[in-house]
Amino acid sequence: MSSDKDLITSAVRRLADSAEVMLDPPQSLRQLQGGRNSRVYMVVGSGGSKYVAKRYFRHKNDSRDRLATEFQSLRYMWRHGLTCIPRPLAADAENNLAFYEYVPGTIPKSAEISLADIDLLIDFLYQLNQMKDKQGSRNLMPASEACFSFEMALENLALRLKRLEAVEDQGPQHLMMKQLLAQDIRPLLSDAKEWLKRELPSSGLALDVEIPWTERTLSPSDYGFHNALRQSNGGLVFLDFEYFGWDDPAKMILDFLLHPAVELSEALKRHFLQRMLELFDPTGGLAQRIGYFQVLFGLKWALILLNEFHTADFSRRRFAGERKTDRAEVLARQLEKVRGQLEWIRGVYGKTDPAF
Repeated sequence: MSSDKDLITSAVRRLADSAEVMLDPPQSLRQLQGGRNSRVYMVVGSGGSKYVAKRYFRHKNDSRDRLATEFQSLRYMWRHGLTCIPRPLAADAENNLAFYEYVPGTIPKSAEISLADIDLLIDFLYQLNQMKDKQGSRNLMPASEACFSFEMALENLALRLKRLEAVEDQGPQHLMMKQLLAQDIRPLLSDAKEWLKRELPSSGLALDVEIPWTERTLSPSDYGFHNALRQSNGGLVFLDFEYFGWDDPAKMILDFLLHPAVELSEALKRHFLQRMLELFDPTGGLAQRIGYFQVLFGLKWALILLNEFHTADFSRRRFAGERKTDRAEVLARQLEKVRGQLEWIRGVYGKTDPAF
């Protein structure tokens, strides 16, 4: 932490003239828990002010510019009046460091999430969609692993699968992972691809045709109540926009419904889906895409759960300060989650109505 404090102090001095808000030189800092990709600190300045310093993870096998994506997207949102997010203050690209407004609050627990919270999230997503035609929107990049067609989703799954298959064996958990890939996930992906080839034409959809700009939306991508803070007035502030960008709202909706970080009741999921379709789906085409996409994104989340088998991903967790560093325990837990996910996938396979 001492080296990070020196880096932050140096950056604050260097950015004094260019920061949108003057930053006090750091007097003390405390690492905040919860981040899984970066080190996040609450900084107390010499004048008593508080702000956040975020040091982003870098790895030779990860080409994402997490800092640029998050900082630019927050600036875009803030500039167009969306304030249920931290205000971006300054960025130091050379040191992969950015500064944001400090927002006090607590991460909502799954059992505490209400219909009103779901509506706050929906309102946030709707406001994002409403600002997609604002000045500068076309300069924003696609979301991380955005999918504008079924073919793009299939290609992404194939790449993820190939990358996991290439992981070198390092223990019994790796052997079980390889068995899951060979005996369950690869056959399911192959079957799903053939099923889509047969079924899509009769529905007026095509495997390789991308949805037009008018049907795309701006998406936080990795979002939900695990990336939110409850404020003292009951409101929510949304965090973590490292994967933000243009995407298909079908993917955006499924990302939330399938995300394993927060467990929601079926009633809350149903409410989210119904309200989102009311706001985003005047023609019915979005509900149709969700029905055909759900198995593919179910498989994607199964593969995401296996990311811990990649050395770079596990290193990123440790960089961020995650305390559960017994790798064998982590990998066994992820395998169990994947088995549950595969059970859900088999239950919805072949169905074209959204399964929520």
